[in-house]
Amino acid sequence: MKYFKLAAILFALIAIGLAARPANAAGSCWVTPGNSAPVGTTFWISCDGYAPNVYTNVYAVEPDGRASALNIYGFFPSVVKADEHGVATFYFKTEYAGLFSTAVGSYTFVIHALGLGNTVINEHKINIDVQSRPENNSSAWLNATVSGHDVTFYGGGFAPWELANVWVTQPNAANCSGLGIDQLTLSALGAASSSLWSGPETVKADAGGNIAFSMHFNSSACAGEYTVTVRSPSSGTAGEASFTITGNSVTAKGGAYIQVNPSSVPVYNSRFTVWGWGYPSNSIINCWFTRPDGRVLSFINVDAKTNAGGSFAVGATLDDFPPYTSSEPGTWYATCATPNRSYLATTSFTAYALASDP
Repeated sequence: MKYFKLAAILFALIAIGLAARPANAAGSCWVTPGNSAPVGTTFWISCDGYAPNVYTNVYAVEPDGRASALNIYGFFPSVVKADEHGVATFYFKTEYAGLFSTAVGSYTFVIHALGLGNTVINEHKINIDVQSRPENNSSAWLNATVSGHDVTFYGGGFAPWELANVWVTQPNAANCSGLGIDQLTLSALGAASSSLWSGPETVKADAGGNIAFSMHFNSSACAGEYTVTVRSPSSGTAGEASFTITGNSVTAKGGAYIQVNPSSVPVYNSRFTVWGWGYPSNSIINCWFTRPDGRVLSFINVDAKTNAGGSFAVGATLDDFPPYTSSEPGTWYATCATPNRSYLATTSFTAYALASDP
């Protein structure tokens, strides 16, 4: 009898342990029309194995490694309710025609249901490959000349006095994506439709069918290869030119130094300190961060003030809009300078992605 009671207790403990252990990736997922399709496709993703009518969370790991659980463009929902059969279904819309589209690249969607204490009781991961859409833009011609962040375009082959729209295709999404609320970087945008650059929305050919215009790319624009397309909506005549935008060069000045501690931080919920010394005493110091994709965004800049010895310490974070989106992993740069840039120092540090971010 004693051994029977002991066995019963052990059996009960094992049963409780099995019941309390979170389920992981129960069920399966399927995608319509498939896991790979061109820009313009709306993917429908369904995953089963959830409790009926339970709410599941959705976020996307983007081609550049960042995780986004909220986007202002409506490409996918952040919360989905499973149906009475435990199937959670949601869309991934890759384009709003005439407005904007997602960047080309490989996305990983994570769908999970949370239990008590925010434990994950069921999770699925599904890969979606957004491909480029083949187009013939060679009926006209276009050349680009780059001078820093300014680009001059000259083209021909259009009809006399023909109007043509100007579109910008950004660098590969592995280097620069962004569904999150933190950046307005998508695959194709009009030349006058983004805060990242400025240029004409429409250009008009002269009597000989030639066009000429210029664009300026801000420091917040990604570094990498761009393609500008000029297309006539009436005749379909089009030309395109590819060119490279590089990041701004930074030169240390004044014998100042900075250090980031710790030198390796998570991309989500990061906290670190920027230390500086060798600056003028009791001076305002501006610090900014350059991302792995070459972008400099002002809203995560920080300011500090040196003490009598010319040193400072200021706290910072890479989070964009926690808990909705994180920054991209890779090598980052911190730069701190006096307002007149007579004292300037820069240093690198690493941001790493987490297994389940955010």
